Amino acid sequence: MEDKRKHLEFIQNIITRMNSNSFQIKGLAITLVTALMAVYASTNYVAFIYLGLAPLLLFWFLDSYYLQQERKFRGVYNDVTGLKSDVEVKLY
Repeated sequence: MEDKRKHLEFIQNIITRMNSNSFQIKGLAITLVTALMAVYASTNYVAFIYLGLAPLLLFWFLDSYYLQQERKFRGVYNDVTGLKSDVEVKLY
């Protein structure tokens, strides 16, 4: 029983870390886009808007990756605890 509890704590720590990484990536993306928009507002040079698209797409990809990994580890957690990962819907 102690081993199962430790295993669940380990999985929960991984889920927390994935959530934290996703949150930090969103914060970095907002900061970068805001800074580039401020530079655009002061210079009126359109290239700064386009310059922000590449990092934004990269942050979007990384955020979706961390969210996918978090979802998978939630499934592992549910498997270890014996809970069902999806809600069953009965159609009549």
